[in-house]
Amino acid sequence: MAETGSEGMRRLLKRAGHELRNAQNAVAVNLEVVRSRIAAGKTEKAAFESFADNAAQGAEESARLGDALVALCGAASDAMTAGVFKEGQETSGAITLEFGMAPDHADIFLNRISALTARAGFSAEAAPAGVILRIPPDNERNRA
Repeated sequence: MAETGSEGMRRLLKRAGHELRNAQNAVAVNLEVVRSRIAAGKTEKAAFESFADNAAQGAEESARLGDALVALCGAASDAMTAGVFKEGQETSGAITLEFGMAPDHADIFLNRISALTARAGFSAEAAPAGVILRIPPDNERNRA
């Protein structure tokens, strides 16, 4: 793969940050509904139970995405520091990021970022020398 700078990491982190903020916003919006209903004197369980459940789900998703983002940044930093990071561009416009790592670490890493790949529209797969991430162009994101 040819070295092309950090466009792929920028694209990837922008998408990951967007998804993390979406999950956090779900928490904030649902908690605000709970607060407003309680302030209005609605104390029956049915008035706010689904909003509280949605806030809890958003918090759990936010934690999963945050953990995945930390794993992604750590792996990228480790690969760059060790000189085993490659970035390339496919003819489709997708950017590939290759992080060199041991096979047992690759399996753990792929598991840790699975919540993020699903939400942020990129793919990740084991490779002989580590892991390859494919980030489609922004206009192709929903097709990934």
